[in-house]
Amino acid sequence: MSMIINGKTGLTGLLGSPVGHSKSPMMHNTSFQELGINYVYLCFDVGIEGLSGAVDGLVSLGAKGWNCTMPNKSKMAQLCDVLSPAASITGSVNTVVNENGKLMGYNTDGTGYMRAVKEAGFSINGEKMTLLGAGGAATSILVQAALDGVREISVFCRPGKSTEHARQVINQLTKQTACKINLFDYSDESVIKKELLTSRILTNGTNVGMAPDTDRSLITSADFFHPDLIVSDVIYHPSLALRAQLLRRCSRRAFCFAMLSGRAHRRDNVQVMGNADWGARLRTRKDTTAALKAIRCSALVERNCRVWHNWSNGAAVGALPQAPQGAPPLDPARDIVP
Repeated sequence: MSMIINGKTGLTGLLGSPVGHSKSPMMHNTSFQELGINYVYLCFDVGIEGLSGAVDGLVSLGAKGWNCTMPNKSKMAQLCDVLSPAASITGSVNTVVNENGKLMGYNTDGTGYMRAVKEAGFSINGEKMTLLGAGGAATSILVQAALDGVREISVFCRPGKSTEHARQVINQLTKQTACKINLFDYSDESVIKKELLTSRILTNGTNVGMAPDTDRSLITSADFFHPDLIVSDVIYHPSLALRAQLLRRCSRRAFCFAMLSGRAHRRDNVQVMGNADWGARLRTRKDTTAALKAIRCSALVERNCRVWHNWSNGAAVGALPQAPQGAPPLDPARDIVP
């Protein structure tokens, strides 16, 4: 089925700078085409200074919604009328729903991570997590893990601007959840080792180990791991060098969260368009084209399908189960705060 743009084509897209490298248009437009949805997804190279004007323009044009990437996530949170709990706590928005001029902001990276843990076969509710990092991705994971019922989280970060933001986020989570959260400095590796001994899962939420520095690792010794530890990484393509070798030696409970970038998007972006069947069809298609494989492994389309199509059960990476019957929309009382 070919994509035809006409007078009724709906507009969605990505706001950020730079965005020329983004694969979001390919993933979204391929899914729109395969599902017969009359929408188009474009990239707009817009920085913080031009964001307000761009948002006003998108609202005037009746755009259904859009994603935000760096450097616009924090500024976008200030421009939204309503924020989800995660977006409110993090002060960061990556997905926006335009409901007749009322902008609903979501932060869905943490949701995608928690779903990936579950789909990898693990349950960490009531357990302890050790989280490396306090940047954007790590903070999203921290917030959602606490909201979802993780009992205790030990956060390790380097002193700097992100540390103060992490303290603010932790203070809010302490007031709103029963999760015990401690903030530590990376400098003392003995503390990391001690916290890991009582942790169920270790999550690398930093960019350490990302290309081209694929041999770098915050965990430098196999002695840090215990046999029952779950190990996860938000790096898209972790190398087979030091980090991956350590994971294979010390724990079979390891998975790469490359699906963060694939899973959050497709699950949550489908709300704006208001058709639950589109999300279900995207989840259960048996097509084997390279583009659709990219879509299934991409958090971008999965997240956006949820938010823009009002469908709250995203596509799984790997095996594709049958579509749910009557998948419900987001619950405003649970998922939205004024």
